Amino acid sequence: MNYLSLLNIKRSFGNQKVLKGISLDLPRHGLFALLGQSGCGKTTLLNVLSGIDDGYSGFYRIGRVRLHSLSEQAKREYRLQHIGYLFQTFRLLESETVLANVLLPIEAVNESPKKKQIRRALDLLTYVGLQNKAKQNVNTLSGGEKQRVCLARALANDPDVLLCDEPTGALDERSGEHVMRLLKQISQRKLVILVSHDRPLVERFADRIYLLKDGLLSGVLENQTSAEGEHEIAIRLHEKRKESRVPGFFLLGHAFRLMLAKRKRSLLAISMISLGLIGLGATLYVSQGIRGELDYAFSSLLPSGAVVMSPLASGEAVVRNEAPYSYEETLELAKDFKEEVSGVGIQYIANFEEIFADQNKMSVPKGLKEIVVPSFSARSFSEYRSLEDCSEMVFYPKKPKEMEDDSLILALPYSDMFQLCFGLEILRNYESLGNYIERFGLTSIFSFAHYEWAYEDEQMFRVVAVVESDTPFLIHSNPNWAHFVYEESMRFPASEVKKTTDYPWTLYRRPFLKIKGDVTSFLKKLRTDSIYTDSLFRRWVLDEEFDERRVYPFLADKFGIPYSAIEEVARASSELRGRVLTTPGSYWAPASTMAMGFVSKFFLAATSEELDVVIDSYSDLSIEEKDAEFALPKGIYDGGLLQASLGGLRLEPLPEKVVSGRKPVGVEECLLSDSLYRKLGNPKEVALVAATREEQLGRYYHRHFERGALKVTGTVHSEKNVFYVNEDWTVDYFRDFLKMDAALLEISGAVFYAKEGADLAALVSRLNRSFPAYRFESPSLSALDSVSGTLDYIEVVLLAFSAVALVVSALLYVVVMAVTIVENKGEVQLLSVLGISNRDIWRSYAYQSFVYVLLSFGTASLSIFGLEIALHNVIASAFSSGGGFAFHPLPLLAIAAGSALAFVITLLFLGVLIRNKSMLHREQK
Repeated sequence: MNYLSLLNIKRSFGNQKVLKGISLDLPRHGLFALLGQSGCGKTTLLNVLSGIDDGYSGFYRIGRVRLHSLSEQAKREYRLQHIGYLFQTFRLLESETVLANVLLPIEAVNESPKKKQIRRALDLLTYVGLQNKAKQNVNTLSGGEKQRVCLARALANDPDVLLCDEPTGALDERSGEHVMRLLKQISQRKLVILVSHDRPLVERFADRIYLLKDGLLSGVLENQTSAEGEHEIAIRLHEKRKESRVPGFFLLGHAFRLMLAKRKRSLLAISMISLGLIGLGATLYVSQGIRGELDYAFSSLLPSGAVVMSPLASGEAVVRNEAPYSYEETLELAKDFKEEVSGVGIQYIANFEEIFADQNKMSVPKGLKEIVVPSFSARSFSEYRSLEDCSEMVFYPKKPKEMEDDSLILALPYSDMFQLCFGLEILRNYESLGNYIERFGLTSIFSFAHYEWAYEDEQMFRVVAVVESDTPFLIHSNPNWAHFVYEESMRFPASEVKKTTDYPWTLYRRPFLKIKGDVTSFLKKLRTDSIYTDSLFRRWVLDEEFDERRVYPFLADKFGIPYSAIEEVARASSELRGRVLTTPGSYWAPASTMAMGFVSKFFLAATSEELDVVIDSYSDLSIEEKDAEFALPKGIYDGGLLQASLGGLRLEPLPEKVVSGRKPVGVEECLLSDSLYRKLGNPKEVALVAATREEQLGRYYHRHFERGALKVTGTVHSEKNVFYVNEDWTVDYFRDFLKMDAALLEISGAVFYAKEGADLAALVSRLNRSFPAYRFESPSLSALDSVSGTLDYIEVVLLAFSAVALVVSALLYVVVMAVTIVENKGEVQLLSVLGISNRDIWRSYAYQSFVYVLLSFGTASLSIFGLEIALHNVIASAFSSGGGFAFHPLPLLAIAAGSALAFVITLLFLGVLIRNKSMLHREQK
């Protein structure tokens, strides 16, 4: 049975009959030549044999397949896997390497591993004698070398039939003979059909020669030729795809190489397309992004949406003419809050070291000797601690249930315990001392003397227990024990108010409330009670003393804003989301300037240790250096009034939405902006220090710093360095945890924050009308209003330009791709003849289109990015804005949309062209 059969094949083009009835039978292998002059139909016959041309009539079978009955895609699949094609004009991908040309049909058909495919291609190149040219570009080869590359490519998928169209026509004699020898070798196991008009060369190698003349077979010549030794291709690939497909990586690389081959035109095209995209992006950035940049610049000085509330008369001291409550008044106050107050005590203020200048000690008698415990003195009675506040301590021998006024408990550091046990001649530990007290009792004697005043006294107390402590202090259950010791036992005169007639040994009383529960909540309750509007509540009255349960009430003349007025403003508008209270000591927001921040030095970091350098730098400075600013190490953020407006640390009330975590529930918790959270290393807690007191000592300026810590409960989306706290934090935390004097924390105003989307101008106007006793201002709104008119005019002009730029960009892109398609029409024909599907040909040009889009998009995006950086730097420099650069997405999205639109239009255009078969047929007649 013949492998290939033709019966009465006819083919016409219009009125021109090219094939007039060709009948032909060929075996499975051998070298068969079709000889004839140009125009006799040789190439048309090859196109019929390959399945490229199906416009014929007659019968054609190859193997058991009738190509005429197959779909177009099935014909291409068959040609790609079973038919090799060798051209006269080579038809190689000139921009690719020798290896890439041979790999193309292999990769389209086989699913074998990449390394195995390469080995197959290299083996074929070795067979044709080009193993050393694998990585060389095709456009650098000679004609003979190119034809051998074509032969290796034709053999790539181990075809059954090899069709050769004038394979030696463009070669010199030596190269032509080399190619014919290779074809002769191949014909030992494949069917090789050769079209030529070089009869002498064909007669040397062909097994049979068919003569064509005027579209008919005019004769057959049997030829006796010697068999050539066949070279066996070592690597064979059997993992065939169900449907051929050229890999995307090859198509993408090929697209880049085509662009580089025509780099001048490509550069011009990309530049023109990029110019249109740049115009579009720049227009949208200037019309939209510039307003955001200005808004950001203003918000760097003052947050957008902030409304500052302040008194009409500024410059007044907030607190004047203060005086402590009397003991009796404090008792009355305690009666009003029985649930919150456990008792009333008195703190005594005096220079005990001067009053008892000659003797001021505590000792324990032991036989005829005394054991002095130097850590205790007359001041210890004023600074004693309540028994209920020491519930977590371990008592030796045990904690007493009740205490008499003539008893006490000693809190002893280890050194004092050791000295006392040594004097008592017992083991040096707390348990041994407790056992001694339980068995023998222990008496303490406080001795006082001032011989110039003829004063000498001793007070004796029973020590009922001891506790271990790092610092020495006395413990008693009576909240008014100091009153018993100083006034009842020692008979010292005492007064709440200092008078010129007082004796030098007069003690000054500071009555205090002993609070049962949370002191912060209790003080907020007092703050909201209109009865105590003129009261001031301190947490301490001495630098060394800060009892967590004590509150000292004072009367004072206040000239700030009542808390009730701030509450009323908050209730009056549903457009407000929160507030920050301003005070003379913690946080300040002068309405006349675009700045707000902490009054004194305030710093925040991830750990307390990092803040040591800040305390060392700012604690003690010469008078000339007191306003100096020092460079901060990385990771420390300054919240000072000036630094906050230059990109430093900012304080805001709790937002409406939290990105992650939960909102704080107390003053010891906070939220962080996600930007600050990342910079601090995603901490669970942040440390802070604040200067709570400042004073001049000689030629030096001293700042007293207090440390604090805040638990981080979540994050808020913001590019600025912000931490968010509950309302009244600037009062409660500074008073209760940073130990700032309450007089410095009386309310001088507030900064309210409008909800997102609120009409800020209308809100400010409405608040000024509703509360004429106070002034409401929004500095950022005033600044934006001054430039808004100019920006509106620019937007109208540039938006018109934007529309023109988009249309021009798309048209330029379509024109460039149309030129590219027409210019590379020969490549379309090559891929079609090889059997590459229309879909893959379309993909090839789609990737070329994608390369243009990608480079144009990248060029335009980088240009817009540079424009935004330049304008950002100009605005940041002009407004001293310390915020980081943020890319505006709208111009980038517009550029992407313009690129995508041109890309889609080009893909549709490509589909129409590639499906137009007439473009191929005109070249294949």
